[in-house]
Amino acid sequence: MAWQKATNILLVEDNPGDVRLVELMLNQPSNSGFQLTCSNTMAEAITAISNNGFDVALLDMSLPDGEGIENITRIKSRAPLMPIVVMTGREDEDFAINAVKAGAQDYLVKGQIDELQLTRALHYSIERKNLQEQITHLANHDQLTGLANRGLFRMRLEHAISCAGRRDESVAVLYIDLDHFKSINDSLGHAIGDKLLSEVSSRFLETVREIDTVARLGGDEFAIILENITQTYNVAAIAEKIIEKISQPFHIDDHVLHVGCSIGIALYPHCGQDVDTIINNADTALYTAKANGRNQHQFYTGEMNQQSVEKLNIDSELKDALSNNEFVLHYQPKYDRISGTITGNEALLRWNHPEKGLIYPANFIPLLEKNGLISEVGQWVLESACKQQVLWEDAGLGVGKIAVNLSGRQLAQRDFNNLVADVISETGIKPGSLELELTETLLIQDTHSTMTILNAFKSMGVSIAIDDFGTGYNSFSYLKKFLIDTLKIDQSFIKHVTEQGSEAAITTAIIGLSKDLGINVVAEGVETLGQLEFLQDKNVDEIQGYYFSRPVTADVMEDILFQQKSSDVSYQVNGD
Repeated sequence: MAWQKATNILLVEDNPGDVRLVELMLNQPSNSGFQLTCSNTMAEAITAISNNGFDVALLDMSLPDGEGIENITRIKSRAPLMPIVVMTGREDEDFAINAVKAGAQDYLVKGQIDELQLTRALHYSIERKNLQEQITHLANHDQLTGLANRGLFRMRLEHAISCAGRRDESVAVLYIDLDHFKSINDSLGHAIGDKLLSEVSSRFLETVREIDTVARLGGDEFAIILENITQTYNVAAIAEKIIEKISQPFHIDDHVLHVGCSIGIALYPHCGQDVDTIINNADTALYTAKANGRNQHQFYTGEMNQQSVEKLNIDSELKDALSNNEFVLHYQPKYDRISGTITGNEALLRWNHPEKGLIYPANFIPLLEKNGLISEVGQWVLESACKQQVLWEDAGLGVGKIAVNLSGRQLAQRDFNNLVADVISETGIKPGSLELELTETLLIQDTHSTMTILNAFKSMGVSIAIDDFGTGYNSFSYLKKFLIDTLKIDQSFIKHVTEQGSEAAITTAIIGLSKDLGINVVAEGVETLGQLEFLQDKNVDEIQGYYFSRPVTADVMEDILFQQKSSDVSYQVNGD
């Protein structure tokens, strides 16, 4: 038989007759689950509370060292969560109301209490207190993850700042945004997304101390409060640990999912003296971390304020850029390693701002992703690039393929393969003249759905390229599975191939393994003759970079293609 835990009651009563009466009522056979401790003064009660854990207090309102509502207040100050049932010799409705307002759960009048009424009041007071705690927990915690919600986060940050100010310590606030979560949620559904958020939350909790607070602010946005901070490098180490832990694969149902996280950090008192300032500055630092390439942490600096204001203005202006025809495409050619002739072009987005001039993608693509316009703009890029390729082909200048970069948001659209098919039909481009580029991360977010959509592209005759290869997961096993046509080695490797380091060995290995798999290899970011000669020696297929041509306008590219056609010009250096 399982034993039930006894209800531990503190009776605070100075009248021996009332004490004896309560003891008799609670010592009945039907009340064997009660355990009674008696104190006849408030001072004794406070000491008992400090030394023991009680489930409920049965409190007389008239004691030698305490009278009336003050007794409730003193008990609540020492044990704020303990339910209280008050006893008084007077039947006064206003007094009863005030007692409940002060924190009592029930009110009993001496001389009118029987065994049933007393035991019922004790049980109900505990149940009501538990219910209140549940309601309070629901009001202050995220229902999906169980983490603190935005409201509790602010309250705990206020308390942490107050304590740190007295102790001359620092408090760190980490604002965290998951990278690539949106594409997973869109492609696999909210059920998988919710499970992923729960797993992410567990990893956050595993990384920080019990005294720290982890909160979910909404969606895939989280925040962490680190207290008792004495050294800034400790915060950086925790941020790096979080990034590393979140970067490890998640196994959700039958899926292996990869996400990263970007972290913005603001410190009290260095980055602000109040809650709102600290929160705003942490958010600004997060924005900078995302704009700088994601999957990293960034401490707030004063210079970010002006940058933040400028980006807010840009974000507002971006919403009208497409309708105002402010976006343009530039084209960067790829060259054959052996013949030196142009083998195709990559379409690259630029924003021709009416006042600021030409703005490059790093300064606005993250904003397009954040404000949800990336799919619409990406569709415009695809249509415009295909139309340009058709114009060149009709003029007898078409060479190779036109390459267009895809965003995760586009790939996550359930009907994206149909949108691509519509563009091919409407522009009249030959499917074999179109190459779609995506990153390693996008390729393996969800292998099943990704394979389905890429197979649809392949069935149309469209080529698939992996951009920035080497910066993600470096797994060659999926390249053959996805029937990849082209692999582009990231420029971070090409930049150092002529130096003493691992980049040369990695680049050589990528080229060799790709050729074994029958995959075309492009080296991007070639800027020097030494890099070119190294890549020629390693038999890379195609070369792209500033050494030959920067991205140029359609008119300039047309001139280059015409010159190549008329005079067999190769490896011509051009650019704006």
